[in-house]
Amino acid sequence: MPDGSLDGIEHAGADYEAAIAAAGGVDLQILGIGTDGHIGFNEQGSSFGSRTRVKTLTEQTRADNARFFDSIDQVPMHCITQGLATILDARHLVLLAFGPARRGRWPAPLKDRCRR
Repeated sequence: MPDGSLDGIEHAGADYEAAIAAAGGVDLQILGIGTDGHIGFNEQGSSFGSRTRVKTLTEQTRADNARFFDSIDQVPMHCITQGLATILDARHLVLLAFGPARRGRWPAPLKDRCRR
C-alpha cells in the first residue's frame, strides 16, 4: 500500500511505483467501479498514462464513501490512487460492478481491453 502519511506525501506515488517494479509487477488487480464510473479513484477522463499519485476526491465519491465514516466531515478530501497505466499494467485485471448505479458505467476505452 502507498504510504499515506503527510511526511513524504510528495513522493508517495513514485515510491509505490518503485515498490511495484521491485516486486516484479502486479499479478492480479481487483477493483470496483464507482457510481460515477471511476476506477480506483480515477475519475472519468483520467489519463490512460497516469501513474500512482495524489488525487482530490469528488463530492460524489466522498458521499459514496461516507458510509465508512461517522460523518461526511471525516471523509478525506484527497487520496493516493494507482493511475490507469499502473492498473492496466497488471497481468490480470478483475473489475467488479455491483448494483444498478454501476450498471453500464464501464469507461468506453476499457471495454475494448476487457472480456466479460
